[in-house]
Amino acid sequence: VCSSDLDDVVAATSLGVVARIDAATGDVRWLRRWPAPIREPRTASPAWQLPSPVADGSLVAWLTPDTASLVGFDPQDGRTLFQLAIGVDTPYGAARTLLLGPDLLYAIGDDVVALDRRDPTRVVWALSKQSATEVRLRGEVAMGTLADGSPALAVPLADRLLLLSPRDGRSEEHTSELQSPCNLVCRLLLEKK
Repeated sequence: VCSSDLDDVVAATSLGVVARIDAATGDVRWLRRWPAPIREPRTASPAWQLPSPVADGSLVAWLTPDTASLVGFDPQDGRTLFQLAIGVDTPYGAARTLLLGPDLLYAIGDDVVALDRRDPTRVVWALSKQSATEVRLRGEVAMGTLADGSPALAVPLADRLLLLSPRDGRSEEHTSELQSPCNLVCRLLLEKK
């Protein structure tokens, strides 16, 4: 993961290593080891939900290889800021991938759960709690900007695409009968950041 806020690369392995690497020289700025999983992850993840870190100038967030914990690191020195147990029986859900916004950290798996970056134990909103129907994600959730300049969280479902306000998870716009991704993007005028 490259971050313009860091001018570095943050990388993780499936064996429990997270590192910040100088993009210009390849020098390792910090490296943290986590216990390697001794069994397969609890759930199989589609290709777009591989647990890679997300980073900016104030936080590196990562899912451990066994998908049992969400860990936050200080991007400057790599010290652990928080560690949350995740799973279907927790308020954070069974996250398989992460997105990082200015104020929120999004844990994405079978649900989209927005966590407060200042206090990651606080759930700000969860799509499943706001939806009248069952949430069935179908593809990569992305942060983008609408044509009017407002931010949007694009959440593909089996039968439609939801454009959600990243702040509160409220639906901005719905489309039905998804066709080709090109037509969809053109119709929504959504630009990925």
